[in-house]
Amino acid sequence: MAEFVAPVESTVVASADEDVVEGVLRAAWKAVVDAAAVSAESARAALVALVVGVRTRTVDGHEDVRIRGRRVFADLPVFRAPLREAWHRAPPAGHDAPSWTNLNALAAQLTAAGEDLSLLGLWSIGLALETFDDAPVNLPAAVQWFRYCGQYLVSATLHGRTYGSGPGRPFEPAERGGLSEGGFNVPRWTFWRSRLEGLARDGDPVARQGLRYVRRYDAQIAGGQA
Repeated sequence: MAEFVAPVESTVVASADEDVVEGVLRAAWKAVVDAAAVSAESARAALVALVVGVRTRTVDGHEDVRIRGRRVFADLPVFRAPLREAWHRAPPAGHDAPSWTNLNALAAQLTAAGEDLSLLGLWSIGLALETFDDAPVNLPAAVQWFRYCGQYLVSATLHGRTYGSGPGRPFEPAERGGLSEGGFNVPRWTFWRSRLEGLARDGDPVARQGLRYVRRYDAQIAGGQA
């Protein structure tokens, strides 16, 4: 994949041009997200490298260019917008199982690389393991988070990471099952593990795979060591 090159003449974008620049960035990042949805694993890895490369890029002789006070490279302004839009079209509204799995793999890999998208992961895992809806579509997507950034999720779990009073709450069926705290926490992780174990016991091959990933962290969860 060609190196991302951005011509830079100034560290400041005039306010009158910020809407134009933001529109260009939004279109570029939407193209990356759309490509990830239909890409094979090797191509998706290249897209992850592209995003990480943009975030860490330096511009010779200039500080990072800014729009609306945010750094174009280091802060990746508007990058998350097309991802959030993709999650708003979560199955069954806008994705088939392969594309939904690929998008979650992208977000999980980027989280492992330092671009924190864990709230999207929390939502996807909850959709798969707390609602019990449409497992053939939702479960493969959720498993990508345990596969690619399990250690990150374990750390968030043991530190009890939350996202405020609204985002990241357990889905209603799980709340009825006894989960009361939002965000990442040990009871919720235990619930997910139990759900994977039950599905694996019933013969679901994706659940068996997910359970293998989750079991890597049993000792850490039990010992409370992130």
